[in-house]
Amino acid sequence: RVAVLVDDASIAAVDPTTGADRWTRCCKAAATAVAASDEYVAVGFDDGRVEVLAAADGALAATVELGDGSLDRAVRGVAFAKSDVVAATTPRCVVLFAAGTGA
Repeated sequence: RVAVLVDDASIAAVDPTTGADRWTRCCKAAATAVAASDEYVAVGFDDGRVEVLAAADGALAATVELGDGSLDRAVRGVAFAKSDVVAATTPRCVVLFAAGTGA
């Protein structure tokens, strides 16, 4: 199991039982979610990017760019639907993609 903590400059994964750090990434996230399987962590950013990280070590599993440069696609929410990531962006766009591949 993993718990994810977010502040203004980083994302940290910790063991919820012991509180011990598993990994930390420097970035300012707009949204985070942990898969029910504890396999992945999804991280959404204001620039329209979603990163999927391995929960065990923080390794990058996939990156999806939702912005096209002409529209504001800031990610406002991420969630998991089984092994897929659901990302909600502005203005009113919802995207579904595979967690492990970004496809």
